[in-house]
Amino acid sequence: SEQRSIWVGMAKETAHQLGTPLSSLSGWLELMSGRVHDLVTATEDMRHEAGQSVDQVVGEMQQDMGRLNQIASRFSQIGSVPELKPADVRDVINDTVGYFKGRGPQFGRHEFVLDLQAIPAVPLNAELMGWVFENLFKNAMDAMVQQEGCIRIGTSFDEERHRVRILIEDNGRGINAENLARVFQPGFSTKKRGWGLGLAFVRRIVEEYHGGHIHIPRSEQGAGTTFEINLPARTENV
Repeated sequence: SEQRSIWVGMAKETAHQLGTPLSSLSGWLELMSGRVHDLVTATEDMRHEAGQSVDQVVGEMQQDMGRLNQIASRFSQIGSVPELKPADVRDVINDTVGYFKGRGPQFGRHEFVLDLQAIPAVPLNAELMGWVFENLFKNAMDAMVQQEGCIRIGTSFDEERHRVRILIEDNGRGINAENLARVFQPGFSTKKRGWGLGLAFVRRIVEEYHGGHIHIPRSEQGAGTTFEINLPARTENV
């Protein structure tokens, strides 16, 4: 039963991941068609402005193509041993936050508050860890009742345990107490159209691939949820 849930979830997760950039590309192509028409019919004085508009659309389409390549790369690494390189996880956090901010209307109106304190490098696969943050941010956004809310992200260093600590907090509706022990299980989801693999992937990436740990230290009905990630640090770089 669990294997069946994983395969069904994998199919839905793939469709979901591909859906966003494909929808975006479709919109850009439609816009491009109009821009090209404007370029052909424009007067000599207006062609420069129309050409710049086409260049902008092409740039956006290239970003979405890069997104599709990134998704393919992520899925290809699931089930294999990923390459880890010393890196600052704050760069991955900033890149992921930037992705969501650049597509604000698509995900709702949410505020990101960052408190990224200085931390040492960690052995990291940036593509897979970016997937972790995307899933956690999307979960936080889904928990916002009115499509508005605040997501707080903080980093710190636990010198005694030699671990980098990452906290992701939202002020959404929270998780029912009876579901807390199940949220990382493959196939579990409280969403009507949920595929139930997002947090299962998150745990696998953090714990199996990066030797870290993820848990939920706090979740209150109507007050939000906090996820905590701990990653082993390269203390010689502190």
